Parts: sequence; C-alpha cells; structure tokens
Amino acid sequence: MIERVVQSTGCTPVLLDSVDGFDTTHGSWSSAPPMAVARRLATGSMLADGRFLVCGGGNPLAAGNHAVEAYTA
Repeated sequence: MIERVVQSTGCTPVLLDSVDGFDTTHGSWSSAPPMAVARRLATGSMLADGRFLVCGGGNPLAAGNHAVEAYTA
C-alpha cells in the first residue's frame, strides 16, 4: 500500500545514515558514527543509562527496517 502511494505522488524518499549528537555542556553539535542502516522517519529515545536509542524508520519502497541502534552520550 505504501509503495503505491509513494509512486503515485512522485515522492522520492531521502534515507540518511548520518548521526549528529548535541553536547548540552558546550552547546555544540558533533558527528557520531553512521547508522548501520540508512532510514527515514526513525524515532529516538534517551535511556536512563545515558545511551540514545534509534529504532524504526526505513525505506517506504522496501519492507521496512527492524534495526535498533544505541549510541553513547
């Protein structure tokens, strides 16, 4: 279903594997290692132990994405 909507609207999905972290102490951004799987519309959550968890998202022209990746602060 999603595939037909994307194709009929002419939407070109942009998939990213880049990760940027924000240092609240210094007020600056820095690059982090790229995600293993490029995706769009992923969600992220800060965990109690200080890690940041990225999950979901994917490619609307493919079957989706089950990858979950964690980053340290």
